[in-house]
Amino acid sequence: MSKQLSATELADLTGKSRSKVREALVGAGLASTPGPRSTRLFDSAEALRVLFGGTDALNPAQEQARLNAAKADLAEIELSKQRGELLDAREVAAAWSHEGMMLRNYLLQLPARLAPELVGLGDLRAIEDQLRDKIHNALGALAGGEHTPGWPGRAKQDRAA
Repeated sequence: MSKQLSATELADLTGKSRSKVREALVGAGLASTPGPRSTRLFDSAEALRVLFGGTDALNPAQEQARLNAAKADLAEIELSKQRGELLDAREVAAAWSHEGMMLRNYLLQLPARLAPELVGLGDLRAIEDQLRDKIHNALGALAGGEHTPGWPGRAKQDRAA
């Protein structure tokens, strides 16, 4: 027999209200014994089965199978990481933040870098072409990742190539 608990103690354990616990236990016809200060005590294992809908005892074979399946899932995740097929979300977020900052910095430097080249062009079409080329260069560098050797997974990809 498991520990005897009051409806209040069961409510504290389960996060349910005392009235809901008492209602469920009495409604299920769960036997109780008298406790201190006029409380009713319930068998904790039976009470928890009633409160959480469990009717069967744990099956060791089923639990072992669940454990084995969970271990297999973890091993598969680890293997995917080692193959470079799965990346840590924090590393990817940090890398994208870095990429965005690099692009922002590159674009903000364009006016100062291009002003000397553009001042002498005079032709609006030539100025637009020059600006377009520099912007495409920045976007190409971002897409190719040449400036970011620390991109998550890149080291594994570089080694494989």
